[in-house]
Amino acid sequence: MKLPIFRYRNLKQDYRKPTCDAVTFALNKFCPRMVDRILVQVRGDDRLLEKHGEYGYCIYDVKDPSQREFQIVLDNTLNPHMWIRTLMHELVHVKQYAKNEMAYYERNHSVIKWRSSKINIDKESYWDLPWEIEAHGREEGLTQQFMKAFPQHEAFCKNKRSK
Repeated sequence: MKLPIFRYRNLKQDYRKPTCDAVTFALNKFCPRMVDRILVQVRGDDRLLEKHGEYGYCIYDVKDPSQREFQIVLDNTLNPHMWIRTLMHELVHVKQYAKNEMAYYERNHSVIKWRSSKINIDKESYWDLPWEIEAHGREEGLTQQFMKAFPQHEAFCKNKRSK
């Protein structure tokens, strides 16, 4: 298994190793030939859910889509199960950007290129966006596959209690 370039900031101590292994697992699954050229930084935010109503989000430099550097921000109040599940959701977006399945148009950030289509996100419900349908549809299955591939993290991933 190839190792991605992985960094973290503001993660709880016991979340660091499962997070690193989950990033490694997902990127080897999605992008095996480019995994060692993708940089993923995972940052914990103590008030993301409270401030923005989001569990997490994924950012990449829209000015240079050839660079494969991503930042994933997750809410630090998530229990371990939701943390890994949300991380898997965001890693689906990393795959979508890294493989150029999805990209912003430079002049108009409300229009997104999705595979061979152009989608105006101002005219669609979040739940109808095809990249979100894929990410939501894959997050739990990826979490289950991760637990099987990394059994040392199974107890962590199954923990639905807040820490």
